[in-house]
Amino acid sequence: MGKNMRWGEGFLLALLVALLVIPARAAWADTVEVSTYEELQTAVWGVKDSREIVVASDIELESAVRVPRDTDIVLTDHGAGHTLSFAGGSGPVFSIPVGASLALDVSVDASKVTNRYQREGLIAEVAGSLSIEGGTYSGARVTSAYSGCFYVVGDQASMTINGGTISNNSCTNQDNGVVYVSGGASLLMT
Repeated sequence: MGKNMRWGEGFLLALLVALLVIPARAAWADTVEVSTYEELQTAVWGVKDSREIVVASDIELESAVRVPRDTDIVLTDHGAGHTLSFAGGSGPVFSIPVGASLALDVSVDASKVTNRYQREGLIAEVAGSLSIEGGTYSGARVTSAYSGCFYVVGDQASMTINGGTISNNSCTNQDNGVVYVSGGASLLMT
């Protein structure tokens, strides 16, 4: 009985050490800091499974940030107050396909995004999962029908608002909204 207890104690100690060391190393390995549009795009497209991307300065985006399928990305500035702005042209700022997940905790200025077509999002087009954790989302001017600052459409699409501020956006068509949810999509505000 004494041998079994020692084996059991050693096993539990090894398991405890493994559980404490592995998550710390994995979290560190999957964090990337970015300061330019090119670095942001490289960080997004370099995701293998999940990654935290830390925005270290204000960044002007030249085109949409397209989250790859089957990835889980957190985009944050850790409360530093940085803003992602769009250089101009048709949106969205973020495109999140089925199977992709994006959590945002950084401000977005969409004042230069144009709304050209029906059924589009200016800040985000969501067919996967979007979570707003913090930041300010402003400046979008939605003019086309069936569109929104956040366009969440499809039975696999979801948007969760846990924090942040959505303000100073406008909608000028009776068939649009700041958050447009349709086609079986879900919206949760906590």
